[in-house]
Amino acid sequence: MDRETKNLVLRNKHKTYVLERHLNKHQGLHPRAPVLGEVNGEQIFPRECVKELFTVEQWLKKAREIKAGETPFKYIKSRGRARNHTGLYGEWQTAPYNPKRVIDGKIPVNKYGTVDMFKPSMCPIGAVHIPDRGTIKVAKKLGIEFAQAVVDLKFQSRYQVPVIRGIVVAKENEELVREALGKYLDIAAAQEAARQKAAERAEKRKERAESEIEDEDENETEDEAEDEAEAEDEAEDENETEDEAENETEDEAENEEE
Repeated sequence: MDRETKNLVLRNKHKTYVLERHLNKHQGLHPRAPVLGEVNGEQIFPRECVKELFTVEQWLKKAREIKAGETPFKYIKSRGRARNHTGLYGEWQTAPYNPKRVIDGKIPVNKYGTVDMFKPSMCPIGAVHIPDRGTIKVAKKLGIEFAQAVVDLKFQSRYQVPVIRGIVVAKENEELVREALGKYLDIAAAQEAARQKAAERAEKRKERAESEIEDEDENETEDEAEDEAEAEDEAEDENETEDEAENETEDEAENEEE
């Protein structure tokens, strides 16, 4: 390996080679990565052997689970938790998620009582995922076995919060649930339409009332203007009368002097 290549490797600018210290905290070298040489006492590895590392939950969202007996490839500081550390695993430490089976109508659930449904392949064998809105209410009303489906995990206030979308039921109950769900959604749609119409009627009544109030205000303003005009006319008439009286008094005084 020539000097120019080694200089590029030292500056993390080479597309083919890499030093371990240039990896970020979510990366790791595959255990079988060959050592291609050294530079300043540091081992040089193929960049293609740099792998992304993920937590147990992150791998689960990719429909993969940690193999039995595997320990974290590395630990990193947990988000928002000063004293805790989170283990990260490489893909070579995982296997495709193996869904459990429905037995006697019982839905296999996780420790939280829900079903992880991050990928369609994670649906329990003998079950079906119905993601529609209203399925939980329908299943409860029917009294059948079901479990809520977790389709995502999101951070909220430094904690992961499950995103629920629909339910998982045994396949033999699918038709029953979908039929009841259709009726439920029809009723809900009719109720929503009635609510919107009522809201529209209320809005129209409000607009009419406001319009009437505005008309009354305008009429009152016009009446006040007319009253003011009449008052001004009366004042002018009084002034004219006073002027005429003064003129008559002056004429009488002049006649007396003569």
